Amino acid sequence: FCTIPWLLNDTSTEKNYLAQLWPSLMSRHPELLAFGLDSYQVVNAFPQFIKNANFQLSGQTGFISLGANQQFERRLP
Repeated sequence: FCTIPWLLNDTSTEKNYLAQLWPSLMSRHPELLAFGLDSYQVVNAFPQFIKNANFQLSGQTGFISLGANQQFERRLP
C-alpha cells in the first residue's frame, strides 16, 4: 500500500475507536480498515455519485470519485 491519509492522521475519531475495538488488527493491517470505512461511505453516497459527475468523497484513503469509465478512482490529497 502507498501512504494514505488514515496512516498520517492520529486524531481521527474513527481510527481511535477501531483501535479500541480491534487493537491487533489495527496494528497489523490499518490500511484494510481504512478501505473498509471508505467502502461503507461509497455505498451510502452511491446515489450522489450517479447524480453528480463531479461528486467527490473525502475518505480515509484519499479523495474518491467515479471516473468516466464508471470505475471508482482514488486521489491522494
